[in-house]
Amino acid sequence: MSYFIELKGFCIMTVYELIGHNLKELRTTHGYTQERLANELNTSASHLRSLEKGRGNPTVKTLECLADTLGVPLLQFFNEENRSDE
Repeated sequence: MSYFIELKGFCIMTVYELIGHNLKELRTTHGYTQERLANELNTSASHLRSLEKGRGNPTVKTLECLADTLGVPLLQFFNEENRSDE
């Protein structure tokens, strides 16, 4: 089942795409490369790339680890305000 974020009745992205967008924004804001963050999380950079592109299905545990490492609240990954209209 896919969940979509809507704006004015138009589907603009899936929840996974929103999480991915926010992950990339938070990662770069905190000065992490994909490789460095992956190393800290004991995962692969390709896994992070997949998540950032909205193609992955992150577990709650993965999101908790990401939030802890980046020093942000877990809900920050679901924040639509981080998204700029592109």
